[in-house]
Amino acid sequence: MPLSTLFAERFRLRRPLSDALYGPVGLYEDAECGEIVAIKQVSLTRAVAALRRNPNVDNPWSEHKVVSRLMTLPPHTNVVHFRGEFLNAQGTWCVVMEFCAGGDLWDLLERAPKNRLPEIDARHLFRQCVRGVQFLHSHGIAHRDLSLENVFYCRGVCKIGDFGLSTDLPLRGIGEGVGKAYYMAPEVVNQEAYDAFAADMWSLGIMFFIMLTGSPLTTNAWRDNKAFVAFCELGVAKVIDSWGLSDRISAETVGLLDKLLRLNPVERPTALRLLEYLEATTPTVGQR
Repeated sequence: MPLSTLFAERFRLRRPLSDALYGPVGLYEDAECGEIVAIKQVSLTRAVAALRRNPNVDNPWSEHKVVSRLMTLPPHTNVVHFRGEFLNAQGTWCVVMEFCAGGDLWDLLERAPKNRLPEIDARHLFRQCVRGVQFLHSHGIAHRDLSLENVFYCRGVCKIGDFGLSTDLPLRGIGEGVGKAYYMAPEVVNQEAYDAFAADMWSLGIMFFIMLTGSPLTTNAWRDNKAFVAFCELGVAKVIDSWGLSDRISAETVGLLDKLLRLNPVERPTALRLLEYLEATTPTVGQR
């Protein structure tokens, strides 16, 4: 029986969810177990054409390697659980994963007053993101596209997903400028060789900053970007103060942002060290 027939018999489309770079994502019912799952379909023909034009876009072959690795590991609460993968008819790679009904963290912020969260809520969500990143890093996986848009939200739980730019080779060469502009570390933006683990930590810092302030730090961390140059000169504490938010964010949290948003990647904490700190501390945030 053709794979396309097996797919149609096992998975019943409930509704389309979105259009990804190389194909649709849909909500399906798995007839074998009755569970509702999300399935991403990836046209390998479209992927080959896109990668020829730009090698720094989502790479399904790298994603397959990481997804296969994750499927051999015990599921982690803060990482999307992959249920399976297979090659469908006509060169389409299908990834079956858990469905997160709450959208992503960007959606959550858009529903919040002034598009930002109280510090205590932001820290709660951020801690979950760090747990997920620490799990990935501990197994040799760098995400390279951490963003609020790639952290899904399901009944109060954050789950890191979308591994299209992820890698199990964290030391990257010159010119691999991948990720979303708001979240990219300076060394990535400026086309330097970089440690993808350290770049992930910068991206976590930007995610936390946006949750707390409702706005990205700068449009990008390019050395010619005036806003970024001002941040380099002033530091994150003065940026927050100049935005009139210093009374809403504790000094401890500002200090944490300062550590994550260090220009020198070596000075940023590892995911493990950051998680240990977060698990051991609770800032005095009052009514923030």
